[in-house]
Amino acid sequence: MKHQVIVNGASISDLKGAMLEILGQDVLIGKMKLLKGGKFIDMTKDNIALADLGISDGTKMMLMWKDGYRRPMPEPESKPTGSGYPPEREKSKDSVEDWKPEKLDLPGHDIVCITFHRGRKLFEVNCPRETTITELKQALSKLTRIKPEYHRMIMSGKLVTESLKVSDLLVAPKPALAAVLMFKEGHHREIEDGQWVKKRIKEVDTDLETRFKDLLRGMKMRTLTINEGSVQCQDIESLVDAYDRELDGLQVTETDQKDVVALQERLGEFREKCKKFRADLIRR
Repeated sequence: MKHQVIVNGASISDLKGAMLEILGQDVLIGKMKLLKGGKFIDMTKDNIALADLGISDGTKMMLMWKDGYRRPMPEPESKPTGSGYPPEREKSKDSVEDWKPEKLDLPGHDIVCITFHRGRKLFEVNCPRETTITELKQALSKLTRIKPEYHRMIMSGKLVTESLKVSDLLVAPKPALAAVLMFKEGHHREIEDGQWVKKRIKEVDTDLETRFKDLLRGMKMRTLTINEGSVQCQDIESLVDAYDRELDGLQVTETDQKDVVALQERLGEFREKCKKFRADLIRR
């Protein structure tokens, strides 16, 4: 989405005020990032003159949001009825026993059924008695999509250590166990970074792809000059570089790692497209 901002003033503070008039007063300025020429603008110092930052009439910038922030959206006119629970839980939302767990079966004999409670979610793992807790966490990570080292298992009010086996936990003839599943601090970072990558892939496939197609169409129809085409190509390259810098230091799960690779490949494709476009400009 594109916005044309008219600033009645010459400082960062004036720019913030103009942006709030367009985006809405409920938007948190502190969660906003402005990208210009491949570099982020320091928006914390209100008294800095726009001219000192190279911002003048006609300057193009990209608006981005800091990780984990969602822009407030207007409330829908009509809210859906019901409790919000999935249909299969609607009638028995107060009965955990009726919830359907996500299941995983491990090969072997002398099977023990272990049910893990995590808030309103249930996970069920059927595994041999001699399965180690380390192996159990590795299997459970396939259901939770969270690395085993972040798992904490609480059984009978005590933390289950990795030195034990499932057989060490059985206290009754019935081959079944119940445990509470918790996650160590830090696992949210992987989930948020994984979601960030997925959003960036969509942005690349829509925004950048559209920009490049418009660039090619403008050059073909001669609605753009060579200089204008070069500037627009540079803008696309700056965005690609900005995405690349944001990828540094991300922590994602093994499952989401394929999305990181996919995003890196897409960014590489746009670099090649821009490189070829510039070569074509030179030959004109």
